Amino acid sequence: MVSIDWENEWAKQLITYADAITAFAVVQTIAFCFLIGQSDFFAKTVKEYWGWTAVLCGAIKGCYAVGVLLCQHYYPLLLKQTGIVAHGEWASVVLWVGVARVAVIVSCAVFGIWMTLAVRSRHPDIGSERTYVEEVAASVRNGAIGARAADQPHHGEPSAEGA
Repeated sequence: MVSIDWENEWAKQLITYADAITAFAVVQTIAFCFLIGQSDFFAKTVKEYWGWTAVLCGAIKGCYAVGVLLCQHYYPLLLKQTGIVAHGEWASVVLWVGVARVAVIVSCAVFGIWMTLAVRSRHPDIGSERTYVEEVAASVRNGAIGARAADQPHHGEPSAEGA
C-alpha cells in the first residue's frame, strides 16, 4: 500500500502543477503579444496564417485548462485517501481557486485570439510591403541592377569620359 506521506505530497504537487500550468499560459500570452508588437516577420506570419494561429492558440489553452481541471479533480481525491477531507469553507476555497485558474487560462486564450484578429484586421500594411531582399531580387529580374553595373567602368578600363 502507498504511504500517506506520498499521497499528501502528491496532492501538494498537483496544486503546484496547476499553478505552473496557469502561470505558463499567462507568460505564453504575454510573449505572443510582445512578439506581435516587436517582430514584423512574426506579425506578418500571424496575419498570413491568422486562422491557424487562432485555432492553435485556442487548442493549446484548452489543453492547459484540461490539465488544470484534472489537477483540481484529483487533489481532493488524494486528500480523502490520507484522511484529510476537504469540507466547509476550505472545500469552497479549493473549488474557487480552480475556477479562477481556468478563468485565467480562458481569458489568455480569448486575448490571444483577439490579438490575432486585431493583427489581421487593423494592420493592413503589415505584409503588404516588400522586404529589401525582395526589392533587390525584383531589380535584378527587371535588369535595373545589371544595367547600372554595365554603365560603371571596370577597374583598369578607361572610362568613356577619360578616353
